[in-house]
Amino acid sequence: MAYRGPVAHRCRSQARHTSGTPQALTAQRAELTAHNRLSQRIEAFAARALTGLDRLDFNGRQQLLRIVLEDIRVQGWRVELRLRIPLDQTPPDGIVALAARGWPQTGRMTAASGASSVFAGFRFPPEVISVAGRWYLRYGLSYRDVEELLAERGVTVDHVTVYRWVQRFTPEFVEAARPCRHAPGDRWFVDETYVRVAGQWTYLYRAVDQHGQVIDVLLSVRRDLAAARRFFIRALRTGTIPAEVTTDRAQVSPRVIDELVPSALHIVEQYANNPVEADHGRLKARLRPMRGLKRHRSARILAAGHAFVQNLRRGHYDIATDVPITTGYGRPSTTWQSPYDQRGFD
Repeated sequence: MAYRGPVAHRCRSQARHTSGTPQALTAQRAELTAHNRLSQRIEAFAARALTGLDRLDFNGRQQLLRIVLEDIRVQGWRVELRLRIPLDQTPPDGIVALAARGWPQTGRMTAASGASSVFAGFRFPPEVISVAGRWYLRYGLSYRDVEELLAERGVTVDHVTVYRWVQRFTPEFVEAARPCRHAPGDRWFVDETYVRVAGQWTYLYRAVDQHGQVIDVLLSVRRDLAAARRFFIRALRTGTIPAEVTTDRAQVSPRVIDELVPSALHIVEQYANNPVEADHGRLKARLRPMRGLKRHRSARILAAGHAFVQNLRRGHYDIATDVPITTGYGRPSTTWQSPYDQRGFD
């Protein structure tokens, strides 16, 4: 794929000397420096331009594709950009979103029409894996605590296996439940909190609506304009355009809101952002018993999984809401039941 357009003139030495003289070496060095600067400018331009090339007609369907810039070659006025579209269009490791990403993040949760389930090949049944993951994401438990609780119920499993279940199946649960999710409200409360990962503070962007539903979460190393824009773009993929957006007094918030949601009313009054501040406390209470997060991937999965379980507990998903539970006395019970937990969801 070649790009033709106006580029900066390459620096050429005006003096003509024989090769090997100090003047010629100085001119060649200046020529190389100018060429490197030009390449850096073109690479920065290409990185910005690729954001508009991410939606292509792939096999007759509009899909969000990841494009990788492999090489840049400058030949006079001609600039060649070598791009690569990976065939595996799965998101990078650790990227978990409550909103739709534009491509399937995971595989099938259940076997249908000959397709294998994501639980295929695992020793334990899906019910055990699901309840272990739900316990860990919902309550302030360690992996060893989950191991002990399962052992009391006759299931012998190592705590490392529980860790692998949480890392492997949390994105699967989020993806499988996405079609049953309620549409967020039109009043958004957006804020960022601090999470320590590998000994360094990182920023976790979170947004909730007026009904208490966590719209989306995003972990970022920096708290800047690019991170705020990326979070709002992901949150807007839920399909709801907010009428009001309440944030703190961060300098980048008005610019991002005016750019992406110009029709929304931006509120920065004191104490107006208390709903999301209070919701931060739920996540901090879950992180407090832990010894710390060592990887950004684990932090992303835990933050998204905790938000998913909170939304599920608050009734923001239409999952098994009409399935009656038969009690031991033969009468139906009104207790809500998750399809992954036969004991009910509390």
